[in-house]
Amino acid sequence: MTNVLGDEAQYSSLAPVYEISQEQIPQDTGRFSIDFSLTDALDQDIIGMFSSLDEFNNYIGSPNQMFSEDYVDLENLQDIYFNRLTNKLNVRGFYDFYKWFNTNLGSLIEQLIPGKTSFDGINYVVTSHVLERNKVRYHSEDMYLGESNRNKQKEQLYLQLFTGILRKY
Repeated sequence: MTNVLGDEAQYSSLAPVYEISQEQIPQDTGRFSIDFSLTDALDQDIIGMFSSLDEFNNYIGSPNQMFSEDYVDLENLQDIYFNRLTNKLNVRGFYDFYKWFNTNLGSLIEQLIPGKTSFDGINYVVTSHVLERNKVRYHSEDMYLGESNRNKQKEQLYLQLFTGILRKY
């Protein structure tokens, strides 16, 4: 049997896989950084609102969500969560604390780190919160049309393939 897809799909027809190729083994790096994020505290509070993450997983992993343009259930939860907050988030105060920490303790921390370690600095990270998920909308609903509806497509066939490599750093 020849592999039509090439080396990147070497595991597509074999199961289970007992060996991991060399390029897939995570490599340790000597990098170190301290990251500040206001969103991290916000995410912990949002997750504390759930009794378990099963409900959250059902919102984003439900098969009926595959062809929708956004996560309607997450938008409803987002409205509920932010309407129950009594005060606005103090983004400016958090950023001022980050600047103070970076100015006063950044050089001290850099001196304490071993020489082999690459210090990437103290970083202020801006990310989306848990309830603000980007949605990839699948456009493959044409595959589920009946034969009579497909004739209107003028014999055009739309296919999509997403490939990528995910590595742990």
